[in-house]
Amino acid sequence: MEKKSRMIITASTKAELQEIVKPSVPHWNFGDFRTGPYHVLEEEAILWSEASLEAPLNDDGVRRYQEVFSKLYPEQAAEIWK
Repeated sequence: MEKKSRMIITASTKAELQEIVKPSVPHWNFGDFRTGPYHVLEEEAILWSEASLEAPLNDDGVRRYQEVFSKLYPEQAAEIWK
Protein backbone atom coordinates (compact mmCIF):
# COMPACT_ATOMS: atom_id res chain seq x y z
CA MET A 1 0.00 0.00 0.00
CA GLU A 2 2.87 2.36 0.76
CA LYS A 3 4.34 1.97 -2.71
CA LYS A 4 1.05 2.65 -4.44
CA SER A 5 0.41 5.61 -2.11
CA ARG A 6 3.75 7.15 -3.06
CA MET A 7 2.92 6.67 -6.74
CA ILE A 8 -0.46 8.36 -6.28
CA ILE A 9 1.12 11.34 -4.54
CA THR A 10 3.62 11.87 -7.35
CA ALA A 11 1.16 11.29 -10.22
CA SER A 12 0.68 14.31 -12.43
CA THR A 13 -2.20 13.22 -14.69
CA LYS A 14 -5.56 11.54 -14.37
CA ALA A 15 -4.39 8.83 -16.78
CA GLU A 16 -1.47 8.05 -14.49
CA LEU A 17 -3.80 7.76 -11.50
CA GLN A 18 -6.08 5.42 -13.42
CA GLU A 19 -3.13 3.13 -14.19
CA ILE A 20 -1.75 3.25 -10.65
CA VAL A 21 -4.99 2.12 -9.01
CA LYS A 22 -5.33 -0.93 -11.27
CA PRO A 23 -4.28 -4.25 -9.70
CA SER A 24 -0.66 -5.29 -10.28
CA VAL A 25 -1.40 -8.06 -12.76
CA PRO A 26 1.44 -9.01 -15.12
CA HIS A 27 0.63 -9.44 -18.79
CA TRP A 28 1.38 -12.74 -20.50
CA ASN A 29 3.55 -12.23 -23.57
CA PHE A 30 4.59 -15.35 -25.50
CA GLY A 31 6.10 -17.33 -22.64
CA ASP A 32 6.99 -14.42 -20.39
CA PHE A 33 5.21 -12.15 -17.95
CA ARG A 34 5.55 -8.39 -18.48
CA THR A 35 4.94 -5.73 -15.87
CA GLY A 36 4.29 -2.01 -16.19
CA PRO A 37 5.77 1.05 -14.52
CA TYR A 38 3.16 1.04 -11.73
CA HIS A 39 3.53 -2.64 -10.91
CA VAL A 40 3.96 -3.56 -7.23
CA LEU A 41 5.46 -7.00 -6.70
CA GLU A 42 3.91 -7.43 -3.24
CA GLU A 43 0.46 -6.84 -4.66
CA GLU A 44 1.09 -9.39 -7.42
CA ALA A 45 2.13 -11.95 -4.78
CA ILE A 46 -1.18 -11.47 -3.00
CA LEU A 47 -3.07 -11.92 -6.27
CA TRP A 48 -1.19 -15.16 -7.07
CA SER A 49 -1.93 -16.42 -3.57
CA GLU A 50 -5.64 -15.68 -3.98
CA ALA A 51 -5.71 -17.30 -7.43
CA SER A 52 -4.01 -20.44 -6.13
CA LEU A 53 -6.72 -20.80 -3.47
CA GLU A 54 -9.43 -20.75 -6.14
CA ALA A 55 -7.88 -23.32 -8.50
CA PRO A 56 -4.54 -25.00 -9.17
CA LEU A 57 -2.14 -22.75 -11.08
CA ASN A 58 -0.84 -23.92 -14.44
CA ASP A 59 2.91 -24.44 -14.93
CA ASP A 60 3.51 -20.85 -16.05
CA GLY A 61 1.54 -19.49 -13.10
CA VAL A 62 3.52 -21.63 -10.65
CA ARG A 63 6.81 -20.46 -12.15
CA ARG A 64 5.77 -16.81 -11.95
CA TYR A 65 4.52 -17.22 -8.36
CA GLN A 66 7.88 -18.80 -7.42
CA GLU A 67 9.76 -16.00 -9.16
CA VAL A 68 7.78 -13.30 -7.33
CA PHE A 69 8.10 -15.09 -3.98
CA SER A 70 11.86 -15.52 -4.50
CA LYS A 71 12.32 -11.81 -5.18
CA LEU A 72 10.34 -10.82 -2.10
CA TYR A 73 11.65 -13.50 0.27
CA PRO A 74 14.99 -14.76 -1.07
CA GLU A 75 16.10 -16.49 2.14
CA GLN A 76 12.85 -18.38 2.59
CA ALA A 77 12.78 -19.30 -1.11
CA ALA A 78 16.28 -20.73 -0.89
CA GLU A 79 15.13 -22.97 1.95
CA ILE A 80 11.96 -24.08 0.15
CA TRP A 81 13.48 -24.76 -3.28
CA LYS A 82 16.80 -26.37 -2.32
